[in-house]
Amino acid sequence: HVEYFANCWIEGQPLPPLTVTVTEKGKKIEDGQHRYLGALKAIKMGHPIQRIECKDFTGTEADKIAFMVSSSQGKALDPFERAKAYTRLKGFGWNNEEIAKKVGRSVSDVQMHLSLGDVSPEMKERINLGQISYANAVAVTREHGDDAVKIVDGAVKEANANGKVRATARNLNPK
Repeated sequence: HVEYFANCWIEGQPLPPLTVTVTEKGKKIEDGQHRYLGALKAIKMGHPIQRIECKDFTGTEADKIAFMVSSSQGKALDPFERAKAYTRLKGFGWNNEEIAKKVGRSVSDVQMHLSLGDVSPEMKERINLGQISYANAVAVTREHGDDAVKIVDGAVKEANANGKVRATARNLNPK
C-alpha cells in the first residue's frame, strides 16, 4: 500500500489531502497514514515533495472512529478491526442504526460484525486462516453453539476435497 502511494507521489498523481487533528504533540493523522508514508518513501528515493496537503478533522472522538471506518481512501479493515470500531461506537452510546448510517453500511452488517465477539477463539482462528467468512462463522456459531468448530472443520475438509480453500454456505448446509 505504501509502495503504491510512493509511486503516486513520484508520478505526480493527485492525491486527497490527509485528514489531521492538532494535538499538544503536533499533528495526528486521522486518515492518510499510507499516503504520508508513501510520501516519506518517495522523498527517501530522491523525489522532493514540497507540500502535503492536510485538512483539519472536526468532530467528536466517536465521529473520528466512524470516519476511520467509512474512509474509502484507506486500506480495507478486516472484520475484526471493523467489529472493534463498531464496539467502540456502541460504547459512545450509539445504536446499530446510528452506526450503520454514519459508516455507510447496513444495520445487518453492523449486527453481524458486533456478533463476532460471540464466536470462539478457535472460530476466529479459522476466519483469520481464510477457511470461513466472518458471516458464515457467526451464522454457524448461532446455530450450533459449542459444536460450531466441528461443523466448520468438516465443511473445510469437504471444501478442500473439492479443491477449495474456504468453506461456503453450501458446504455448511448440504442439501
